[in-house]
Amino acid sequence: MIDEGDDYSDSGLAANQSASDQKRAIDLTFTRHEKPNKNQDLIKNKQNHQDTHKEVYKRQLDIHQ
Repeated sequence: MIDEGDDYSDSGLAANQSASDQKRAIDLTFTRHEKPNKNQDLIKNKQNHQDTHKEVYKRQLDIHQ
């Protein structure tokens, strides 16, 4: 039996992924019949991105006033 866990962690991929991405990758390995809800992740990422822009814009306004 091949132990892919060590290869995965040594490849540097684990360092470049967030914990949720790692968990999703592990979950997909064992449950290929389930589809991850990518749309929900995209919506959440877009909302976080918009919130970040709002914060930055608010700070810039505060600085210039």
